[in-house]
Amino acid sequence: MSCLSVFFQLFGFGISTPLLTDISKETNGRKVRFVVISDTHNLHKELEIPEGDVIIHAGDFTNHGSLEEVQNFGEWFRSLPHKTKLLVPGNHDMIMDREYYKIFWSDWASRREVDEESHLVEALEGIRVLVGESIQIGDAASHLVEALEGIRVLVGESIQVGGVHVYGAPWVPVYAKWRTAFNRDPAQIGDAWATIPGARQPTVVKLNIMIEEADGVDVLVTHTPPYGILDRAPHGAHMGCPALAPHVEERIRPRFHVFGHVHADCGAVRRGGTVFINASAVSDAYVTRRPAATVFDVDLE
Repeated sequence: MSCLSVFFQLFGFGISTPLLTDISKETNGRKVRFVVISDTHNLHKELEIPEGDVIIHAGDFTNHGSLEEVQNFGEWFRSLPHKTKLLVPGNHDMIMDREYYKIFWSDWASRREVDEESHLVEALEGIRVLVGESIQIGDAASHLVEALEGIRVLVGESIQVGGVHVYGAPWVPVYAKWRTAFNRDPAQIGDAWATIPGARQPTVVKLNIMIEEADGVDVLVTHTPPYGILDRAPHGAHMGCPALAPHVEERIRPRFHVFGHVHADCGAVRRGGTVFINASAVSDAYVTRRPAATVFDVDLE
């Protein structure tokens, strides 16, 4: 990456692909339109969001993962007209990671905002918030649920949206001496990626019995990039996850892979049969990009 390229990326003038008409397939008339963003870091109200069927945020919607930040984002995200709203948390979204928050909450806050006992809540239809294991709702946890009402939070799980298989996972490799939310050591993160369903397999016949293999992932959403793909920091180093890259390119092979985390290398590129999208909406200088969102269509087969 040249010095000029780094300058443009840092200050928000870098590559951004609002509509992937050049690398998406021709539509057959049956499609689902996705709008994707990531790494808004409390600047979400500055963004212009295009219309679509599904909007996805790939993490780091807050700076410090406080309840107030979650409430502010949730109010804005819920107000968008998109029928389906999906959220994969990032390493800044501390309060969303039960195990991390239980130990490290004081690194980022002056008081504990959500108690351990009520940190995972599945209490309202249409939402799932991964922050623990109990469905007992304390006052603060109740506020967290209300903030994300109507938003599907994906933490190592799938959802079918209009016939499109979407899988979301927030895990991020440990990249510094300190820890942030959803950090995983090399062995742990490799095991986590291994649970993502593999590519579609053709229907096979065994002993005259038709066996339909499980559908693969159409749209993969992770917070971290895979190593070597749209993951360069301003100093040129690759910051993506080495363990994720082979899973995506060799086994999962999604149609689209959406991520963020590395602000300086936003954009889109096709490799093999996958379109990779770094959807970071802000630069490393925390300047919002114009346009900030990427739009793509998934044809229904």
